[in-house]
Amino acid sequence: LVSSSSIKKSDMKMKISTTRRLFITRRRAFPSLLLLQLVLATNCKRAVAVADVQESKNASPFQRVVSGALRGLDLVHGVLDPSRILASSSSEITQPTKMKVSFAGLGRTGTTSLSMAMGILGYRCVDDDTSSAVMDLYADLYKDKITSLDQVYEEIGERGFNCTFLYTDYEWAAKQEDVKVVLSTRDPEKWAESWLSVTDSYTVITSPPFSWIPLIRGIRKFHDLLFKEIPTGGHPDGWQDRETLVKGYGIHRENVINAVPEDRLLVFSVKEGWEPLCEFLGVPVPDSPFPHVNDRFKMKVTIQTFKVISWIWPLAFLLPLLLIWKLFGCLTRSAKNTDSKGVKSD
Repeated sequence: LVSSSSIKKSDMKMKISTTRRLFITRRRAFPSLLLLQLVLATNCKRAVAVADVQESKNASPFQRVVSGALRGLDLVHGVLDPSRILASSSSEITQPTKMKVSFAGLGRTGTTSLSMAMGILGYRCVDDDTSSAVMDLYADLYKDKITSLDQVYEEIGERGFNCTFLYTDYEWAAKQEDVKVVLSTRDPEKWAESWLSVTDSYTVITSPPFSWIPLIRGIRKFHDLLFKEIPTGGHPDGWQDRETLVKGYGIHRENVINAVPEDRLLVFSVKEGWEPLCEFLGVPVPDSPFPHVNDRFKMKVTIQTFKVISWIWPLAFLLPLLLIWKLFGCLTRSAKNTDSKGVKSD
């Protein structure tokens, strides 16, 4: 007899294999991304893990630069080959789950620290580093291949995630009786200042060569919601205006509080530590200290890495042309030399 767990494992391996073939096919269809593929051919995961261990209050500027640059390369690698993220945790992937916790706080409200905390508590979250593993579902949603967020989240659970940091979907979470919602908060002025330091990433990922990647092109609407619509409270023209963002922060906070039933909502600051979070989730408090990660500098380096890639992508065209031109020049000179030697001998 074949156990149900074996069937699940084989089914998931087939999904991962199918996804990998799909994205390899897409990449082959875009030779203009040759440079990106060459740059990302090396698996950065181990280097990123080492850099993350080094990331602390005592980390040197050099360590932070290395960590940010490697993270940028790893994020782009994940977009080019999302199946790599699924395959990297196959032991967890083989156990499909359901959504349990949704974080509705805007980015730059301690979400990196919270993602690390949830990992310590045993949750597997869709966050900045793993979101590309599920973005194909949102692309299908916007193309009407998937008809509802219910289907999106069912498949997210099938891929092994039970926690998300997708504040675009707080209204969906509010309607799910078995999903708890955490609204991470921060001083609005400080949040706006921090948020403005990462808004350049929107400009970069919606410009060539990143905008040519099918996955990114398919979720342009998602990025608009993420960077322009929600943080501004519905005033996208002010997406880089501090005053608009401060007001938008307050609007989003109130929208979440009004949408989510009180018994399933925790308004939380990372300064509060483990106790209120663990009590809300119904899990024991870990022995390790609550993670406090200040990744603002690393984020700047990550964005700069994106920018560098966007500056050098024309080399993917220029280098082959230069090689051909050099080769043609060598052949031409060789032919001339042969002809001149023939004339002299005559």
